[in-house]
Amino acid sequence: MAAESIRAAIADIRRRLTKGQYPDVERTKWGIVVRLLRCLGWDTLDSTVVQSDYSIGPRAVDFALLDPQSAPAVLVEIEEPSGAVSDGVHGFDYVPPGNSILVNTTGRHWAFSLVGPQGSDRDGPFCTVDLADTSVNEAAESLRRYLRLEAVQAGEAERQAAADHRTASRSRQVAKTLPLAWRALVTQPSETLAHLLEEEVERRCGVRPPREETERFLVCLPEGAQHEVPAIPQRKRPDEPSPHRTTGTGRFSFTFDGETRRFKAGKELLTAAFVALSTRDPSLCQRFHERHRGTTRPYLAKRREDLYPGQSGLDLEIGRLPGGWFIGTNMGGPQKVEMIRRACDLAGIDFHDLQVEMPIRTRKKKKQW
Repeated sequence: MAAESIRAAIADIRRRLTKGQYPDVERTKWGIVVRLLRCLGWDTLDSTVVQSDYSIGPRAVDFALLDPQSAPAVLVEIEEPSGAVSDGVHGFDYVPPGNSILVNTTGRHWAFSLVGPQGSDRDGPFCTVDLADTSVNEAAESLRRYLRLEAVQAGEAERQAAADHRTASRSRQVAKTLPLAWRALVTQPSETLAHLLEEEVERRCGVRPPREETERFLVCLPEGAQHEVPAIPQRKRPDEPSPHRTTGTGRFSFTFDGETRRFKAGKELLTAAFVALSTRDPSLCQRFHERHRGTTRPYLAKRREDLYPGQSGLDLEIGRLPGGWFIGTNMGGPQKVEMIRRACDLAGIDFHDLQVEMPIRTRKKKKQW
């Protein structure tokens, strides 16, 4: 019943948000925050479990949800509805004696961070929820995961938050370290890296580059040099069909950070677009998975076997993404484009800036999205 109650409340709040019925902090406090806390089991009039204007160190927060030892398990800060939600624990200098979940909310946007001696995620929240955009079920599940009375008082919410905090922190650490590791590899090219690059060049154009040229190319990469590789037609095998017989014409490409990237197939484009977006925003894959689960199978998963259960023949239709995620690529071109569009929306990037080109299945036509 509690789950149904929170879902019904969120659905009603969504409708009211679209009508602008929460224009200030006071109405947001009582119309959204207090209402949802009550749905999650909290008696907001009982000061032994919920304290208003709770002082913690040199500051005060709007609400503190207390554990059975009267320690602040969850700290809630309500911010101006017209502004952007604060970036987690930035500016939160006081460290509680134990781990606490910090919730920053404008009513519509909710950001969950962890503060305390075991971890303080200074890079941003480990979970965000948009009540007007996230599906009702997903929003309700996230709020129940971290704010449900029974979960908080049993310590389950803190354990879930700590685990999610570690996952998000590791993803951000990997995203920051990957460019540094790449720089170290290419500034002092290893025999293996140079050999692999030379083999790939030879496979593509039939000519193996001299080692000196290979190393010069690699060393220039971290300095931001842009290398335009001329299109060299591959040698066609006698049994290879002529170009005009292919169903897809044109090149698959998208532009990101001023660089246009081209691919042989739509599945490569889809995977590369998600790699680029999730490298910039390490929480993207998790949020995409939570918001767009698919009707018969997930689009993204932590395990390869979850993407196409019982269909081993589709192993080649799986791409690897940062943070241990995998993406299923066995879909039509328009659906691939829609996947990228949804990812851009989550990442706060204008989809049209990517200039996605996905050849359609007619001769000599190419669709730019």
